[in-house]
Amino acid sequence: MQPMDFEKARFNMVEQQVRPWDVLDQSVLDLLFVVKREDFVPAALRSMAFVDTELPLPDGQCMLAPRVEARLLAFERQELRAEPGWMTHLRQVTLLPVQQWITYVRCVAELQRQLHKLAAKNDWSASDLRRRKRHARRLVDRYLNAVVRVAQYTAFERLFALWHLAHLPFVYLLIISAVVHVIAVHAY
Repeated sequence: MQPMDFEKARFNMVEQQVRPWDVLDQSVLDLLFVVKREDFVPAALRSMAFVDTELPLPDGQCMLAPRVEARLLAFERQELRAEPGWMTHLRQVTLLPVQQWITYVRCVAELQRQLHKLAAKNDWSASDLRRRKRHARRLVDRYLNAVVRVAQYTAFERLFALWHLAHLPFVYLLIISAVVHVIAVHAY
């Protein structure tokens, strides 16, 4: 039996699973070539590291399917490496939660489809399937929330850095009113 060609499997994973799922950011695709998925799964599952399904990891964890992982990475790269500017900050504050929800719905739908296949294949109970679906939803939600928080933090940081500009006219009004008050008191 010939040893598995992991580089060819990795290339096929990117070209046949990830790219058709509209993950076109070249830095994300390059990252999938750099990170060796087969090194993170148990030895018995190394040949399945590139299959479009979740894989069990030690300690009850699971490795996300390549398509879902790539979509999450693309969302992260898009938001955390956005060009700084007013429109970017405004979009991050207002529209980013909508983009987060769309990405969440797509990823969870894909994960649930895969979990149903695995449940039928491995004869999971209904309660086990519900638990795994809940766990998958929680993982995707936590990841996306973390990305959104970091992206919005930079936007709010920039907006609050300019907050003093809104208060500057009030400072001048207070100084003028104080001077007028002192003059009026001494003139009376």
